[in-house]
Amino acid sequence: MKLKNGISALWIFIGFIHVSLAQEPTPNNEVFVNPIGDNGWRVMFYNVENFFDTFDDPAIDDDEFKPVGDKHWTYYRYKEKLNNIAKTSIAVGGWEAPAIIGLCEIENFQVLLDLTLDTPFKKFGYQIIHENSQDLRGIDNAILYLPDKLKKIDHHSIQVDTKEKFKTRDILYASFSFIEMDTIHFFVNHWPSRFGGKEFTEEKRLLAAKSLRTKVDSLLFIYSGPKIFILEDFI
Repeated sequence: MKLKNGISALWIFIGFIHVSLAQEPTPNNEVFVNPIGDNGWRVMFYNVENFFDTFDDPAIDDDEFKPVGDKHWTYYRYKEKLNNIAKTSIAVGGWEAPAIIGLCEIENFQVLLDLTLDTPFKKFGYQIIHENSQDLRGIDNAILYLPDKLKKIDHHSIQVDTKEKFKTRDILYASFSFIEMDTIHFFVNHWPSRFGGKEFTEEKRLLAAKSLRTKVDSLLFIYSGPKIFILEDFI
């Protein structure tokens, strides 16, 4: 779907029925990116899969991602992953950096700083949106955006109402404005996985969906025809 000013967009409507999305996957099927016109910009979602730094954080369960942990997560491997994420993100855009990148499975803000300041991303000047979530492993959602293309209006995290049965990742919300268009709303999701089977996980995923739906409904009530991007792998 093409919008004003040559922008090609991913739209996922409530119920996740109508999706206009081209996929250019890595071998692990981690990257989702929308098509682009000659004068447009891209929106991208990337599950970076357990992107931890190498330092111990006693507040979360990250022991396996230390140099002496089960994953043998060394500084060299960490730096290699930083550069691979940046190079992949730029490459799927035809070597033009996406205007917005939604990320999931990020450990902390420092990882995002390293990603934006110590990789090929550095020359683009990405700004970071991140909030710590209630996930026990400490993995969060995040957004990187280019301030020369978009102006951030607001952002906050949305806690999934789990009825105090379990803890999971928050949904990250952010709104932006840009030339010749009203506000655009973004939701970056990382719902509970299906690991353990449908019977065990379905209730958790439905609670995440309901929390998202509540926020989307509030936007539909406030705005006339709001422009909403919902980013997730939903796997």
